Amino acid sequence: MKIGIDARAARWYRGTGIGTYTYQIIYNICRLDKINKYTFFLPNENNSDLDIPNNIEINIIDDRSKDTFWEDVYIPNVINNTNMDAYFVPQNGIGLPKDKPCRFFITLHDVIPYKMPETVGPQYLDIYLKEVPEIIKRVDGIITVSNFSKKIFHKH
Repeated sequence: MKIGIDARAARWYRGTGIGTYTYQIIYNICRLDKINKYTFFLPNENNSDLDIPNNIEINIIDDRSKDTFWEDVYIPNVINNTNMDAYFVPQNGIGLPKDKPCRFFITLHDVIPYKMPETVGPQYLDIYLKEVPEIIKRVDGIITVSNFSKKIFHKH
């Protein structure tokens, strides 16, 4: 199976919950899965803390640019050109391409923007409230971090 992973959060948000979660996913894939083929989309070439096996390709995305070009054009082109079977976005689906050339999977971490909007930044709140409902409609699978979170997601 060919799987793409938006691993940018492992670099951009290192030390946060989503950054640590994303890093642990890619770190453990490097350690454990020698069968499937992966493409990790990372923001820079400094992967010195990862022991990258032969079944993993690193696709560098300019870390100075956080605009939608990468989600709307570049990543879908890579997915199409490599015939990926699945694409995974671990940061609440934010950054999921608009075109759907393969199966999409996301991790939804929590519903804090719905339950306690005052605790998140206004820009993230706006993005989350506008994009996540549409993202959920386009994905083939959702991973949550607990059964409690799963129940809250079903409620909302």
